[in-house]
Amino acid sequence: MKADYRNHRSTWTIRELKIVETCYGRESTAAIARRLGRTAAAVRQKAVALGLSGTSIHWSSQEEEVLRNEYARGEGISHVMTLLPGRTRKTIFQKARMLGITSGRSWTEEECRILAENYPIKGGAMEGLPNRTPEAIKIKASYLGIRFTGGAPPGEQAGD
Repeated sequence: MKADYRNHRSTWTIRELKIVETCYGRESTAAIARRLGRTAAAVRQKAVALGLSGTSIHWSSQEEEVLRNEYARGEGISHVMTLLPGRTRKTIFQKARMLGITSGRSWTEEECRILAENYPIKGGAMEGLPNRTPEAIKIKASYLGIRFTGGAPPGEQAGD
C-alpha cells in the first residue's frame, strides 16, 4: 500500500467528512484525496453517500429558483456555485439544461444578428437587446469582430 493512502480503509473522521462536504465540487477529487490520505475513488464514494454528487440527488425548488434567477441572468458559475453549496459545476450545468434554462451569458442567433446590424452605428447604447448591458454588448461585439464606426461609411472608422 502506498504511503499516499495512509487512511486507506480506516474509519472516516468527522474532520474528514467536513472537508469532503466543504471542498467536494470546488476542488478536484484528487486534491481532496491527497489531503485526506485516501483514494480518489473513496472520496467520490463518500461524496455520493453524503448526497454531494450525482444527478439523481433531489433538487429543491429553492435551488431550481437560483438557476432560474441567477444562472439565467448571466451570473457566473462561480457565483452560482456559492449559492448552491455541494453542487458541482457539472451538475449545475446538467440541471439547467434539463430545465431548459440557458445562461444569460449565452447569446442567441437573433441577438447576434441585431448586434451585427446595429452596433457599428449605435455602439453599446443600441436598442433591441433589453437584457444586455452596454458593457456586455461591447464585449460580444469585440468577440465577434464588430467595430463601432459611429455611422461612418464603410472603410472609414470613427476618429480616422
